[in-house]
This record gives sequence, structure tokens and C-alpha cells, in this order.
Amino acid sequence: QEDICEFPSKEFYGGKLKTKTSTKPKLFLTTARETCIVFGHVEGKEKSLVVRTEHGNENSTANLEEAEEA
Repeated sequence: QEDICEFPSKEFYGGKLKTKTSTKPKLFLTTARETCIVFGHVEGKEKSLVVRTEHGNENSTANLEEAEEA
């Protein structure tokens, strides 16, 4: 997830987008297959949420228009 989130974090969120992975996956460094990434712009509104996790309640955001487009 860190590899996937790196570009949008820097480009759209000022480097503030964080993932909770403990090890960095090598998804884009594989030679076994080609990987394509497509970024599309969707106008939507973010909702602030409080979600229950194994670490307690945490703040999160959701964008239903982006989720529908994906």
C-alpha cells in the first residue's frame, strides 16, 4: 500500500497520506509482469469519520463519489 499511496500523498495531500503497513511491499519492482497505474480525477466531497480499529477509535475520511468511480 505504501507504493500505491506514495504519488497521491505527495501530489494531492502534501505528503500527509499515511498507510499502516509494517513492511514495504515490492509490488512495482517485480520483473515477472508489467504493472499499469491509472489516476483519474473525480469531483467529490470528503466525509470525516471515526472508525473503530484494533488500536481504538481513529479519525478517517471517505469520499463516496471516488469509491463509486473506482
